[in-house]
Amino acid sequence: MHCEGCAKKVKRSAKGFKGVKGDCGNNKLTVVRKIDPLKIRERIE
Repeated sequence: MHCEGCAKKVKRSAKGFKGVKGDCGNNKLTVVRKIDPLKIRERIE
């Protein structure tokens, strides 16, 4: 995530998943629950 705009897009696309947090400052998307990683990846792409 390069900027706030990218972070907003990623957060919006991962919104349906509980336990997913985006951090633009550290360029990370954190998953704190047991979720299928392929489903998250497909939605964000």
